[in-house]
Amino acid sequence: MSSAEALQREYASNQSGEESLETPLLSEQETTTDPSKQVKLGFITGLVPREKSIAFERIYFELPGVEKNVFAVFFSGERSKIKILKICDAFGANRCPFAEDLGKQAQTIKEVWRLSELKTTIDAGIVHCGNLLQTIGEQFERWNFLVRREKSIYRTLNMLSIDVTKKCLVAEGWSPVFARKQIQDALHHATQDCNSQVDAIFEILHT
Repeated sequence: MSSAEALQREYASNQSGEESLETPLLSEQETTTDPSKQVKLGFITGLVPREKSIAFERIYFELPGVEKNVFAVFFSGERSKIKILKICDAFGANRCPFAEDLGKQAQTIKEVWRLSELKTTIDAGIVHCGNLLQTIGEQFERWNFLVRREKSIYRTLNMLSIDVTKKCLVAEGWSPVFARKQIQDALHHATQDCNSQVDAIFEILHT
């Protein structure tokens, strides 16, 4: 036996014959329409646990159970309202406050639309953030290589000294004798790559 059915039977056993679950929500006096009297319907909305929704609907509507979470019950009369509230409590349903005043209803609906627009904005921001992170992930290796190369170039330039009279950069360092030709070729290729009109000068200092 499910927990919802157990609650249903427990609730039924605690009710008197007049207030049992099988008792119609509206009595004969309440269902009798009098043209001289205006009947005002009330309503209750809320959330009910999914596993209890089938039995919850059967009590109200005596229809085949359909899996739902949200419910709205319209009623007439204070007696029906009290009975509906008892059933909601028996099934652990959460009732959502919804004012009967039309002005407050319009204000609530307006607030719901505002929250819906905020959710749309947040969802769009999440999508944009995801696309941006995907682009960064795809380009990160290339960007990282470019940054590291630029840093190495400026680090090397910072180790050079400036000859103000000749308007050039001067570097001094040690290199293996066998690497002389490789260094000259590398400097020559660098001059061609940057389209410089003046070739780099490589001079050996004898110490």
